[in-house]
This record gives sequence, C-alpha cells and structure tokens, in this order.
Amino acid sequence: MQKINLFLLLVILVSFGCGDKKVKVNKEYTTLMEESSEFTSSHQEFEKEHNMMMKEHQEFKKELDAMEVKDPTVMKDFAQHEAILKRHGDIIKSHKDIIASHNELKSNFDNLSDVEKEAEIKEMKKEHKMMKKQHAQMEKDHRKMMKQHNYMKKEIAKEMEAK
Repeated sequence: MQKINLFLLLVILVSFGCGDKKVKVNKEYTTLMEESSEFTSSHQEFEKEHNMMMKEHQEFKKELDAMEVKDPTVMKDFAQHEAILKRHGDIIKSHKDIIASHNELKSNFDNLSDVEKEAEIKEMKKEHKMMKKQHAQMEKDHRKMMKQHNYMKKEIAKEMEAK
C-alpha cells in the first residue's frame, strides 16, 4: 500500500513538473515572439534608413562622376561605403528571412514536440542575439559613413573653390 501511494505521489509530481516545463517553454516562446515583433518594427525602420542612405550615396556618386576629384582618399572612402552598403543590404535581407521564419513558426509552434519547441526557442535566442549585434554595427557604420560623406563634400567644395 505504501509503495502504491509513493508511486502515485511520484507520478503526480512528474506530471506537475512536466506541466511547469510546458508553461515555462510557452512563456519563453511568447516573450521571444514579442521580441521578434519589436525586431520587425526596428528592422523596417532601419531598412527605410538604409534605403535613404543608398539613395544619398547614388546621388553623391553622380556628383562625383560629373567632377574631376583629385583627392584619392575621397574615392577610396567612397568605394568602401559602397562595399559596406552592399553588405548591409545582404544583412537586412537575412534579417528579413529570419523574421519571416519566426512568423512561420508562430503558426506551427503548438504542433511541435517539447524537444522541438526547446530547440526552436534556443535557435530564436541565438538569432535575436546575432540580429541585435549586427543591427548595432550597421547603425554605427551608418553614422560613420554620414560623417565621412559630410567630410568628403567639404573637401570637394574646397577643391572646387581652389580651381
């Protein structure tokens, strides 16, 4: 009798333990999906900023092509900016794909096993961390490029005045 009671107690504890784990996994997933929604908003804003920067860069390129710029550092910096902007475009596309995969997961999450849910959550955390890091670096790059663009424009203006 005592063994049966002990066994029943063990089964009940395991059941509650599993239930707590499911609740924890679902709560963690909900938090990550809220974070993912925030990423979507900031991603869209950054994509707009990136597109504006690309447009400015192209307009500046037209200006440079129309004049005889003698300062080799201007052309070197400009070429670096093109490479950085292309890399940013690739990163933005990869972030868009990650966000889409998170949205796709939303419709299927309840159908996953507990092990699959935990694996997806782990992957989402890793992707969020990576996107935050890349996003911060892109913002830093944009600020640096804007400063350099302004400097280049001043240098070109000086060069034109000297003619």
